[in-house]
Amino acid sequence: DCTMLVTNALKAVGIDFHGWPAEYAQLGSFTNNPVPGDIIIYSGHVALYIGNGQAVHGGWLGNQTVISTVECSNALVGYVHVAR
Repeated sequence: DCTMLVTNALKAVGIDFHGWPAEYAQLGSFTNNPVPGDIIIYSGHVALYIGNGQAVHGGWLGNQTVISTVECSNALVGYVHVAR
C-alpha cells in the first residue's frame, strides 16, 4: 500500500519509520518547493515526489505501484522535505 512504499523508500536511506499517512509530516518540514524524494501527504494517502509534477503512488488502482501526476482524488495536505 502507499504507506509501505514510502516506508521502504525511507528505509533505503536509513530512516526507520512507518505510520498513517498524516504521521509522515513529523519527519521533516512542509515546503512549497518540492524536490524529488519529498513525501506528498494527502488526506488518507502518501506518495513520493519524483519531479516535474510526477509522483510514485503505491496502492493505486487495485494495489499497483504507478508513476502518475501528483494530482489525486484525495485532498492535498502538502509536501514534506524529510530532515536527515
